[in-house]
Amino acid sequence: MYKIMRSKFDIIRSLKGKRVLDIGGVGYAGNSVRERLLQSAWADVNRTILDIDPRADLVMDLNANPLPLLHDSYDVAVALDVLEHVKNPGLVLAWIPTQTLWINVPTATSLNCQRIERESQRVIPECKHLYSFNMLTIKNLVESCSWKIEEAFYTLDTQSALGVAFSAVASLAPYWTSMGIALKCRR
Repeated sequence: MYKIMRSKFDIIRSLKGKRVLDIGGVGYAGNSVRERLLQSAWADVNRTILDIDPRADLVMDLNANPLPLLHDSYDVAVALDVLEHVKNPGLVLAWIPTQTLWINVPTATSLNCQRIERESQRVIPECKHLYSFNMLTIKNLVESCSWKIEEAFYTLDTQSALGVAFSAVASLAPYWTSMGIALKCRR
């Protein structure tokens, strides 16, 4: 069945009214149009940001072992473009203190994503990905950490009219054209 790819914006919008632990959510590319759009999507969400960046609400290094316990309660956690950056994504997944989790990772199979990753590495060299995922490997990792997958889909982060048109065409071959893979999981 043909279905237009969703985006991180769609995931964020679905969180309205929930207490959200945003893991790694300080930001991506400074003051870019995309970053401003993402920030506006978060406006209606009760969000606590956990990141290594000092601007975060909770400053924490996800490469620490053991990871400290969190003493607050959240409805859902999100890890959007995070797991590919940490040394042990399995430990992070097992540590997450919620019953519901949204994950988004870049997809290694996408030519579009590979192009974006090369450009990002050129512009921001410290933004290295330690891991690459395809739909099978991210599902296996998540399930091995005691999460059950409720939804899995390819993503393409577009908001403009031209982007939506590209998304419609790209949805014909998401394996090759998407920007990421999103999973909604439960314990």
